[in-house]
Amino acid sequence: MPRYDDARIRELDNAPAESLTPDQQKKRADRERKRAERKAAKDKAAQAEAAQRAEEASETAEEFWQTQRAKLTQAERMKLEILDVEMREWSAVLQDYINGTDQTTEQDLADTVADVATLVEEHGECDTGFLYVPKFWQDKGIFNAVIQRAQTIKKFRADEIAIRYGLLSTLPSHVLEPFRRRFVYPKKSKVEKAYGEIKCEDCGFKNVVPLEIVLHYHGSRYTYPCEWCKVTNVVMPERKSLTTEEIHEKIARYKASKNQSGPEDQIYDSYGRIDFYK
Repeated sequence: MPRYDDARIRELDNAPAESLTPDQQKKRADRERKRAERKAAKDKAAQAEAAQRAEEASETAEEFWQTQRAKLTQAERMKLEILDVEMREWSAVLQDYINGTDQTTEQDLADTVADVATLVEEHGECDTGFLYVPKFWQDKGIFNAVIQRAQTIKKFRADEIAIRYGLLSTLPSHVLEPFRRRFVYPKKSKVEKAYGEIKCEDCGFKNVVPLEIVLHYHGSRYTYPCEWCKVTNVVMPERKSLTTEEIHEKIARYKASKNQSGPEDQIYDSYGRIDFYK
């Protein structure tokens, strides 16, 4: 099989097609295809290198996002941009509700709550917390963590589109969560806690306590001990004879002596009660 030198190849490549044999035409077509493939690969590598330099030189999020959007096909970019416009319109609607400037009816709100639930179910959620990280695109720890979670958890797939291209494919968290807290999550109704008066049968002190405590001691064989009497833990018959001032004094004496460790300062009796009568 004859081999051609470079000069002969150039001659065949420049010759009219009709002057070539079928085999020569086929070989010329193969050479042209291979040249085109090598040129395309070289151009692609040069573009990737230029894009990398532009990405590293990005000073703002918008500059970074432009370098990433350039990597999309026209169809991919158009699809994402259309969805981004829709979600930004929805974000403006939710922000009006949050600000109280919506000027809509209760039915409009109910419809919006239902629509938001449908959007989240269809498109997932988008955590835009990364926007608060300065130059997040240069922080590989944050950037890769967002990408990894987005690729792992279906609910957060929109995060990758947001952090990589700056385009919203669902409702962003900075408007979705305030809207949810105000209009979606059930509000806990405040229940007034009932209180009642109860008397310590030992010292006579009257106290206002939750009603369940009053009911607990009502009809019980046990008597309610106020906090003072509870701390002193004195036998009931003895406790009845103590005045409030005496109880306060004994509590103070107990607090002053509880840090002493000598056996002569032991403050508990044989039953484990605080003994103020030694």
